[in-house]
Amino acid sequence: MRNLSELGIIPYPGTIPENPASKQAIVDFEAKFHAKLPDAYRDMLQQFNGGVPKLKYFHTKSGRRWVVNDFFSLSTNRSATLERRPPCPATPK
Repeated sequence: MRNLSELGIIPYPGTIPENPASKQAIVDFEAKFHAKLPDAYRDMLQQFNGGVPKLKYFHTKSGRRWVVNDFFSLSTNRSATLERRPPCPATPK
């Protein structure tokens, strides 16, 4: 995984930034959904807890180009849930 600082993650536009996710919040999420998050995503949650990356494009070793519009957060704030979050800014072409 890239260095997280290279991604330039910022809060979702028009929202209050989330506090970093606690280890317990991540453990609770994984238990609730019977899933294990990748270590790199856990690290991102503990540092930024979601947001919009300024660096949106990446290429795989095979040369395929992929786009990441946003990283989901863990939140107990009802106003920050996925259904109520403003749409991501348009991806430049």
